[in-house]
Amino acid sequence: TSLFYKQPFITSIRAVLSGLAISILTPNRSGDFAGRIMHLPPGMRIEGTVFSIIGSIAQLLITLITGCISMFYLNKNYFAISETYINIAAALTILILGWLHYLFFSMHKYWHHLLKFKKLQKYGAIINDTSKLSAFFLLKIYGITLLRYAVFSIQFCLLLTAFQVQLTFIIALCLVMISFLFITTIPSFALGEIGIRGSICIFFFSKFTDQLTGVLMASTALWMVNVATPAIAGAVSILYFKRGK
Repeated sequence: TSLFYKQPFITSIRAVLSGLAISILTPNRSGDFAGRIMHLPPGMRIEGTVFSIIGSIAQLLITLITGCISMFYLNKNYFAISETYINIAAALTILILGWLHYLFFSMHKYWHHLLKFKKLQKYGAIINDTSKLSAFFLLKIYGITLLRYAVFSIQFCLLLTAFQVQLTFIIALCLVMISFLFITTIPSFALGEIGIRGSICIFFFSKFTDQLTGVLMASTALWMVNVATPAIAGAVSILYFKRGK
């Protein structure tokens, strides 16, 4: 299919870094696709945007499901909340997340409906190609995204240990996933995210530990490693890209 384009590995890295640099200036890093596609040939940038959106949707679904599971686990084991309320909330959550996952893995069945919109008809070839993406291909994207999420979560847990925050691994992991859930869903800019991230982490971790300085330091270190430093490298990459042109 014409949706795929082989790109050198180093160019792919530069594209990811460029995306991080641009995303810092956009709400919830929604503009990262712009940095990624600038390293693609002009004729492939719409396709690149499509795949970037698919990856972002997968990331959101994983953040939602892991965050919700973590909340139910902690509520059931550590809070005196009525089991009836928990069961009702769990049932509704399963229905909603199940429906969203069905839509994601079945998007190839419904993508062609976009052609009903006149403004999108000029992209008919791309929409038709995208509708050919199989559920198995979408599952691979979902799996890679889940691996990425796992790396960030374990990084956070290791940083908590490094800063001597004394929590069991399961509780720390659940709190990390809940924090990611709220960080993702609360509107923010990456430049101001460090403050919001820290506040959210302190709010949830304070229920289980008083070592909040370590929590804040771990949260800040995670932001520096995965956002700030790559964004600086991305800005340099964008400058190099423009000079090269």
